[in-house]
Amino acid sequence: MQKLSVKEKSDLCEELTEVCSFKDVLSTKLEDEINKNAKINESRKILETNAVRQLESLRSFHNIERSAVKKLLGDFIDVLIQRNKLQAAEKEHEMYISKLEDQIRQLNEEIKILNATMLQNEKKKLSLDTSLGETRERLVQVNLEKDKCLAEGDVLREDNKRLRESVAHLKQNLQNMQTTVDASKSVEVDLTSQLKKKSSKLDKIKEELNVEKDWFKLI
Repeated sequence: MQKLSVKEKSDLCEELTEVCSFKDVLSTKLEDEINKNAKINESRKILETNAVRQLESLRSFHNIERSAVKKLLGDFIDVLIQRNKLQAAEKEHEMYISKLEDQIRQLNEEIKILNATMLQNEKKKLSLDTSLGETRERLVQVNLEKDKCLAEGDVLREDNKRLRESVAHLKQNLQNMQTTVDASKSVEVDLTSQLKKKSSKLDKIKEELNVEKDWFKLI
């Protein structure tokens, strides 16, 4: 059985209320008629009994209707309570949706900022990669120059070694030459001394010869 709408329940309650009012009036009139007819004759007792039975049936039906109306009113109140709850839940849902929309807008702003930051970081990374590549190229060049300098240093050390050996050899030659010069000087001194001696002897011989010449001239 489909549930009645709120308007249908309200219309049904109004109709049931009118029926109940009509039943109340009808019950009152029937009771009056029964009281009047009871005083007329005994023959009316059967009719009165039937009327009482009908009245009881009407009262029973009236009670049933009242119970139905009470139930309908209870259902109507439940519907009103449920409607109020639904309205409160809908309002809360709208507030929650509004809050979510605010959060989404905030997240979109944060995403825009993050995208801008990421783009800037990508540019910085590209610049750093370029600088790193240039630095690596310079490092390779420096290493080449270093290797060249090391090779030249090896050559210079080898030349220096040979130069030191040449200097040592020259020093040895100089020492030998100095020894030879010293020996030559000693020989020269001896020869000079001998030469002086021989010169003296020669001078004496010359004097003697001159004397002899003079003597021969005198003869």
